[in-house]
Amino acid sequence: MKNIKLTKYEKEIVEAIDRGEYQPVKDVKGEIERIKKIAQKQLKAKMISLRLPENSIATLKMKAEKAGLPYQTLISMLIHQYNQGKVDLKI
Repeated sequence: MKNIKLTKYEKEIVEAIDRGEYQPVKDVKGEIERIKKIAQKQLKAKMISLRLPENSIATLKMKAEKAGLPYQTLISMLIHQYNQGKVDLKI
């Protein structure tokens, strides 16, 4: 194993394991199922309707086309980034 080159991040993980910062999961199958359920809830989408001025929709469509995305995807990405704190609005 000495011939394997690890990235800096991988080395940090190995060192953390050596320090005992990670503990093995007792019920691996159960933990996998628990994480799958969480992921499915996170990925579930709900349809909504919005009323937007036509010029706003036209602008979104042009910007989405330049980015190679459907405009609905662009709107979804903007909302997601706002929820993650990556986009700040001035209100």
